[in-house]
Amino acid sequence: MVRYLLACAALAALIASVGCATAGAGAKVDSVPKTGDALDLVKQPKSPELLAGAGPAEILDHAQALFAKGAEETQAAHYDQALALNNQALQVLLLPIDREKTPDIAKKIDSLFFELCLAQLRIGRLTGRFAPVPIEKQLIGIDFHPEVEHWLGYFTLTGRVTMERYLARGAKYLPMIRAILREEGLPEDLAYLPIIESGFSPYAYSRAAAVGVWQFVAATGKNYGLTIDDWVDERRDPIKSTRAAAHYLKDLHAMFNDWALALAAYNCGENGVARVIAATGHSDYWRLPLPGETISYVPKFFAAAIIARDPEMYGIIVSPEPALDVTTVELNGVVDLRQFGDFIGVSYEDLKAINPELLGSTTPPNSIPYRLYVPGAKAEQIKKQLAAAQPEQIYLEDKQVAQLKRPAGGRNGGTIVYRVKHGDTLASIASHYNTSVHMIRRYNPKVSGKYLQAGMRLRIPVGKKGE
Repeated sequence: MVRYLLACAALAALIASVGCATAGAGAKVDSVPKTGDALDLVKQPKSPELLAGAGPAEILDHAQALFAKGAEETQAAHYDQALALNNQALQVLLLPIDREKTPDIAKKIDSLFFELCLAQLRIGRLTGRFAPVPIEKQLIGIDFHPEVEHWLGYFTLTGRVTMERYLARGAKYLPMIRAILREEGLPEDLAYLPIIESGFSPYAYSRAAAVGVWQFVAATGKNYGLTIDDWVDERRDPIKSTRAAAHYLKDLHAMFNDWALALAAYNCGENGVARVIAATGHSDYWRLPLPGETISYVPKFFAAAIIARDPEMYGIIVSPEPALDVTTVELNGVVDLRQFGDFIGVSYEDLKAINPELLGSTTPPNSIPYRLYVPGAKAEQIKKQLAAAQPEQIYLEDKQVAQLKRPAGGRNGGTIVYRVKHGDTLASIASHYNTSVHMIRRYNPKVSGKYLQAGMRLRIPVGKKGE
């Protein structure tokens, strides 16, 4: 037992030495249970399943016991066992409690949750998980810094639910993004950059008019080969924009030969970073007087990447969306997506969802032939249908094309028509299309109340949160 107490004291000292308080996690909590009953929990700690319905004090006691046992295993260099114990403690702390009735215990739970995350991070560092490694291994060496710790605390506490949502959405795109990064010879950790850029939303639209998963401004997007006009905005195409982002990040790293500086330049521009380096005479990212947003940007990304590598280790539970599975078909004329969808047996909403670059309900009349994404599972069937079809079954007539109007909103995000599905709410739709409930109501004045009827159609102002 003496060895156990010394192990806990050593871990508490380590946590204090790296500045745990910088995350503002709340009141400090003793790592070692005080009572004899609580100490006995170390011998046979309960699993989260056995604690279902337990009170806050019991949850805290058991999590402390698991944490203490994990500290003992860490000191003994039994890292796999320590990781498992710490992860179990995190799951215990995620059990629901009435925070309003027991605010003091809730604060202690929050503090212990963050201390556990730091303990997991320490094990990662001891085992080389976060050490700089050769680029051939496709990882970024992450600089551990108090600001990284701060953002680690944010993502595991205040921003935990948001992180879970972003990683769930990101699962749709991560296999594709990683494949492109591998092809370009870039670290695969860069696949997590959209967590802090857009939350993996193709419809994300910033105040600086940056658009898409990778948040390109128009000038940079065009410089890297993306088409942006009144009919199409390829910054919203996850595949094409990922390729463009890979080329841009590769150029930035070649310019600065340092990933922290390259990422800073991705945020505020390469010229801005170069000017600051020239003015200060050094290139240490952590000492450069960069804009406030950029100072936070790199440590925020490092923290997001640390968690995204192994989210469950930090109590982040992800329910992943299915991976993107699309292929392209070449169209030699303009199609109306509703009519075309009916012809190939794919709903208009599904076609729009996998072709977010299209700003209207047709393919662009100024880009023929056009390669349209279709569901990969139906690709062969669709190609056979197109090969056997007559042009008039697929394409709009010339006079219909001549009468087409540019989509409303055009380059500023535009609007789409969305058919409500079972389980949809105004809030969930607004979150998916990076808009607000207020703006959806403004574009759909007949919508009343917060409940929607499946099948009804709504105009969604993509990327607009207020006017």
